[in-house]
Amino acid sequence: MEVLEKIKELSESIAKDLNLKVFKVYFADEEIGKVLHIELTKESGIDLISVTSFTQIINPKLDEFTELDYEYFLDVSSPGAERFVEVDELPNLLNEFVEITDEKEAILGTLIEVNDEDVTIKHFVKGRPTKTKILIADIKSVQLRIKF
Repeated sequence: MEVLEKIKELSESIAKDLNLKVFKVYFADEEIGKVLHIELTKESGIDLISVTSFTQIINPKLDEFTELDYEYFLDVSSPGAERFVEVDELPNLLNEFVEITDEKEAILGTLIEVNDEDVTIKHFVKGRPTKTKILIADIKSVQLRIKF
């Protein structure tokens, strides 16, 4: 098993005990050196206490990984408020403000319906409320957005 897979399994186990969910685990080469990023989410919103608790538990366990025989920095955080999400996450995003890009355009609005074939977004066109269906097969990207 690859080291990243082992780290993800460990992360998911710890996250579950803390009522968190692992969004993404990856290494990145950055200015400061190699960085292990672990991004967490929580249904009620991630907070500093949750991130700190997770970090305090995982840090000593990562030190025991013999595969991590090189220097790295650990970064535990949320994936961000305006993060890109996978299409298969759409059922969990009902009533969220999103930007969905398909082959023709990007539509910014509230996700109000998701099924196996398409999604429906409530948005405004020239100041008038409207609903638009987008085929899931046509979706190129989905990004959470903050509504001001």
